Amino acid sequence: MPALMISEITVKSPEKLQDYMAKTRALAARFGAEMIAQAEFARPLTSNDPHDRVVIAKFPDLETLERWYDSPEYADLVPLREEASEMRMTAYATPD
Repeated sequence: MPALMISEITVKSPEKLQDYMAKTRALAARFGAEMIAQAEFARPLTSNDPHDRVVIAKFPDLETLERWYDSPEYADLVPLREEASEMRMTAYATPD
């Protein structure tokens, strides 16, 4: 069953975030991921903890998402991610 990765992002450096996103998208694509949505913050509805943007990607399954996240190639991108943003990443398994 497909799995979703949702990233809530607070931007520290737009230029570094753009670099991180390009590298991450290319790597995730090698794991069969596709970008579902990228959106800018509009307004809070139930929370007072808004982020600048959200990114949603779909992976073939949770195991593949976890292999991508735990891969050495992604580990190499973590310092860039941390310089570029504060990011909360969450994995969700979709029901059959």
